[in-house]
Amino acid sequence: RIWYCCFSVILVIIGVSLLIYGVAKERTISREQDDLDDIYNYDDGVFDDEDLSTPAYSPSRPSIPGGMPTPSVPTVEDKSPVHSSPIVPVIPSPTQLPTPATGIPTISPTIGNTPPITPKPTEKNWSDDAVLSLLKMAYSDAFSIPGADLSLLAEYEGALDPKIYANAAQSEKSIQWRSYEYLSNRSDIYDKNKEVLVMDVERILQIYALMCFYQNFEWEQEGAGECFWTGVTCHDVRGDAHKDVLFPSADDLRVVSLEVSGNGPNREEMPPLEGDLPMELMFLTYLQTLDVSHNKIRGKLSKTAILFWPDMRVLALNDNFFEGDIPSELGELDNLQKLTLHHNEFLGEVPTEVCMLREESLHFLWADCSPMPSTTLAKVSCTEDCCTICFEGYDDDGGPSTGGSSPSTPSETTHTVQNDEGSDLKTKLSDASTDGGMSLMDITTPQFHAYTWLVEDSARSSYSDERLFQRYALATLYFSTAGIQWTKSDGWTTTLDECKWYGVSGCDEADSEKIVSIELFGNNLMGTIPPELFIFIPNVINLNLANNQLRGEIPSEIGKLTKVNILELAENELTGQIPSDIGMLYNADHIFLQSNLLVGEMPWAVCQLRTEKSLTLLWADCRGSNARVKCSVKCCSTCFSSDENSMSASGSDNANNAETTADGDGQPLIENAPNSHNDEEGKVFDVLKKMAPDNGDTLKDSLSPQYKAYSWLVEKNYEP
Repeated sequence: RIWYCCFSVILVIIGVSLLIYGVAKERTISREQDDLDDIYNYDDGVFDDEDLSTPAYSPSRPSIPGGMPTPSVPTVEDKSPVHSSPIVPVIPSPTQLPTPATGIPTISPTIGNTPPITPKPTEKNWSDDAVLSLLKMAYSDAFSIPGADLSLLAEYEGALDPKIYANAAQSEKSIQWRSYEYLSNRSDIYDKNKEVLVMDVERILQIYALMCFYQNFEWEQEGAGECFWTGVTCHDVRGDAHKDVLFPSADDLRVVSLEVSGNGPNREEMPPLEGDLPMELMFLTYLQTLDVSHNKIRGKLSKTAILFWPDMRVLALNDNFFEGDIPSELGELDNLQKLTLHHNEFLGEVPTEVCMLREESLHFLWADCSPMPSTTLAKVSCTEDCCTICFEGYDDDGGPSTGGSSPSTPSETTHTVQNDEGSDLKTKLSDASTDGGMSLMDITTPQFHAYTWLVEDSARSSYSDERLFQRYALATLYFSTAGIQWTKSDGWTTTLDECKWYGVSGCDEADSEKIVSIELFGNNLMGTIPPELFIFIPNVINLNLANNQLRGEIPSEIGKLTKVNILELAENELTGQIPSDIGMLYNADHIFLQSNLLVGEMPWAVCQLRTEKSLTLLWADCRGSNARVKCSVKCCSTCFSSDENSMSASGSDNANNAETTADGDGQPLIENAPNSHNDEEGKVFDVLKKMAPDNGDTLKDSLSPQYKAYSWLVEKNYEP
C-alpha cells in the first residue's frame, strides 16, 4: 500500500510537470509567431493581463505657462519638464481610450492633402499600440479645452484609423497616419517587444507635430534630431533647473521657433509651401515664433491650435491665401509682440480681443486695412489705434491692388504707417543714417521694425534727439539679433527707460540719457550687428557681445566708439576681415576677437594701439600655421587656435621655434605661435593658482574674469 501511494504521487508530479512544460512551450511558439505578425502589432490581440491590471489612467491635464492645458498621456518614465505635473506611468487599456464617433465612412478631405478613403472590409481584430493610443488621447485632450471645436475630433481621430490606413497604399494614407508610422518605427520612441513608449511624451508629440507639418508639404527632412530640421529652433525648457547644464539632453529640448518663410535663407531655390496649415502644430506648446509668410498656404487658421500657443511672440502669416474671419482667439496670446496678417484673404474686422493686446505687448499689427484703389474699400476694418501698418490688399489675380503679380520684394508693397504724421520721425532717422535711409524703406529690415516700434512710443515727442537715436539703436539691435529668443530681455522694446533694460547700465550720472555699458554676454543673440549700435551710442565704454551667435562682418562704423574701454566680440560667427576702423578706438584697454571666422592680417592701425596707445590685451585667432588671422608678436597679446578655438600653450621655446614671416613693418608674424602673454615660465600663473580657492580652474577658462585679470597683470610686466 505504501509503494502504491508513492507511485501515485510520482505519476501526479510527472503529469503536472508535463502540463507546465506544454503551456510554456505553447507560449514560446505564440511569441515567435507574434514577431512575424505585421509591424503595427494589430494582429496579435491586446496588451497583457498585467498591463490591464494597472491603476486606471487619470484624464487630468498638466498645465503650461499662461494657463493653457497640454495633453496628458501615459508613458514608461516621467521625463516631463519641471513645470508639468506628474504623468501616470502606465499604458492604458484600449477600453479606457476615447473612441471616434461611429457612422463616418470617409475621412474629411480637409485633413492634410490626401483624398478620402473608403474603408475596406477586414476580418482582423485591430488593437491600438501605445503610440496610437497616445496620439488619440492627445487629440481627445486637445479638443476638450474650452473654445476648441469638438466637432472636428472624430475627423482627426479617423485620420488615425488602422482599419482604413494600415493596408492602404502610401499615397492614400493621411499625413497623420504617415507620421504615426514614422513614430512607431523609431526604436528610440517605441519598444515593440515590450509594447511601451521609451521617449518623453511631450517630445513624441513634438516630433509628431513637425512630421505632420513636413509631410503635409511633402518636404522630407533628414536625421532623427528634430531640432536640426529645416527652420526649427529648440531651447532647453527646464530653465533654472538646468542653468548649470552646458549641453542639455535632447529630451529636454522643445521647439520654440518654426521659421519657413518663402523669403527665408533656408528656402533658397525651393518652391513655396502649398496647402493647409496642419492643426497638429498645436502640439508645439512652447512655440514662440511661427513664420510661414510668403508661401501659398490656404484655408482657415485653426482656432484650436491658437489656444495651445501661450508663449507665442511672433506670428507671421502674411503673403499667403489664408481666408475667413481673423480668429478672436488670437487675443488669448498675451505674449504676442508681432502679428502680420496682410496680403491674405482675411475679411471683416480685426477682433477687439486682438486690438486689446496693443495695450500690452503687441508692437506690430499689420493688416490689409488700406483702401484698395479698385474698390476704395479695405479688405479688413481696423482702427488707427489698433493696426500699426495698413497695406493695400491683393486683387483676385493674386497681386497688389494696383494689378499685376505679387511684389518681388516687400519694399515695393504700398503701405501706410499709422501714427507717423508727416513722416517726421522717418525723415529724421533717414538723415542720420549712413545709408541715406534705404534700410527704412524695406519692411523686412530691423531698422524698419525699430522705426515702427518707436512711432508707437507715446512719449517720443518729449525725447531729445540723442535719446531718440539711442532708443532706436537699441531697438535695431534687438530686432537684428532675434531679441524675442534672447535668454533675458527684460524691459527691451517697452516704454521703460532704456537705461533700465536688461544688460544696459552705467548711464552717466551727469547726463542720464547717455548709455556707457551694454553687457549681453552669452544671451543667445542671433543675427548681425547693426551699424546703428555704433552710430547712435558713441559714448559706450563697455560693449560685451561675446559668446553669442552673431554672424556677418563687423561694421566699419565701429570706429565711432572712441570712448570704448572694453570691446568683447569673441565666441561668435563673425566673418570677413578685421576692420582697420578699430584702430580709432584710442581709449581701448582690451579687445577680444578670438573664436570667430575672421580672416586676414591684423590691421596696422590696430597694432599701433598696442605700441602707442592704451591697448593692453588684443586676442585673436592667430595661432598655428593655418591661422585665419596673421598677427605680429608685438601686436596680439594672446593667440588662439583657429581649429580648436583654444588658447595655445605658453613658453619661450615655442616662440623661438615658431615659423615666422615678416609683415610690411618688419615685425615677425606669428605662425605656430605660443601664448605670448609674457608669462613665459608661468610664474605669475603658479602664484595665482596657489591663491585661488578653485585650484586655478577658472584661470584655465579664457572667458573668465580671472583669466582676463591674469592676462592684464602679466602684460603690465608684473614680477611675482
